[in-house]
Amino acid sequence: MKSSRDSRFLKKVLTAAETESVRKADDPAAALWSFWAAKEAAYKIIKKINNGASFLPRRWEVFLRPAARRYFDGEVALGGKFKVFIRLFLHEEFLHCLAADGAGALDEIIYAHSIFPDEKDIAAEGASSYLRDFAARKIAEHLSLNASAVRIERNIVEGEPGPPRLYLVDDASFGDISLSHDGRFVAFAFLP
Repeated sequence: MKSSRDSRFLKKVLTAAETESVRKADDPAAALWSFWAAKEAAYKIIKKINNGASFLPRRWEVFLRPAARRYFDGEVALGGKFKVFIRLFLHEEFLHCLAADGAGALDEIIYAHSIFPDEKDIAAEGASSYLRDFAARKIAEHLSLNASAVRIERNIVEGEPGPPRLYLVDDASFGDISLSHDGRFVAFAFLP
């Protein structure tokens, strides 16, 4: 992939050590997008803690431990003593990164991914709507509820759409959810 060889882009989003890792990797594109996904997932955690936070990928460093299973665990150091814990899954066609502000929470996250069923109708709203329905259905299954008992909404926070929240039928906010889609791939992560 061209981006993994574009030194201006690499300098914009990666630390020097990460750039070197991409250059030495057997699959430079997978290495680049693994670092990017980890930083993007960490940003979602930071944004929920501080709505005014900025996305500063060049200032954050990703540390991945060797894969012991079908995923990599690691951290994203955000300067100072604050870090976000990540779990990165690499698949042939895509990757999926989970993030949490505590390492133990990674084992509690409920997550799934899917492929948008109709490539011709992949407009952003179509993918977003499909993803919300997919996530609500999967979470309802996990909680042994009817799918109509779960809904996902974004509230307005300081005049801007805030992060998505999961609601049960009684309108109680229930847990933390993250939604993502890229092209025809959709995924969610939910921490009850």
